[in-house]
Amino acid sequence: YQRRVHGILKMDLKKTHPKYTLTEDQTKQIQESYAYVKGFHVEEFMNELLTHLLYKQPENPKEYLVELLKKSGKDDKGFLRVNAEHLTKTEYEVMFDTYDVLNLKAIPYVYLVQALEAVGVPAPLSILQTKYPDIKPSSMVGKKQFVSVLSAEHRSNGYLASQPLTLH
Repeated sequence: YQRRVHGILKMDLKKTHPKYTLTEDQTKQIQESYAYVKGFHVEEFMNELLTHLLYKQPENPKEYLVELLKKSGKDDKGFLRVNAEHLTKTEYEVMFDTYDVLNLKAIPYVYLVQALEAVGVPAPLSILQTKYPDIKPSSMVGKKQFVSVLSAEHRSNGYLASQPLTLH
């Protein structure tokens, strides 16, 4: 589903809907919608909400999400911050699974960058280039590598139980 939406928003209809042709107005509307979603980091924000939801698995998911949003605040960059418990290996695995919507057992590099940002790791691109040069921006990242990098960098930044999880 997520890749299908990406394809539509990125105007890759030949792959997602080969028989469908858009008018110029439809094309413009989709491009504007994509720019809006991308500009406000809505996709990343929704991924983080989904990660919280899948980890907690509350009986009433809608109520949980409403409460999560009510408890959130903004940091100095305007990102939403939600108080989270210390992240465990299981939570990193849930994050990976949330990104791996097609169950490919690997996710794009950019999702690792987003996950690092989500757990509050500063300058994730710089860290990846310096400390993990074998992980290239064009590569796919497996679960074991994702969990290893995320937990190491989260820990190295001194995050404890009281540290907030940043939502974009």
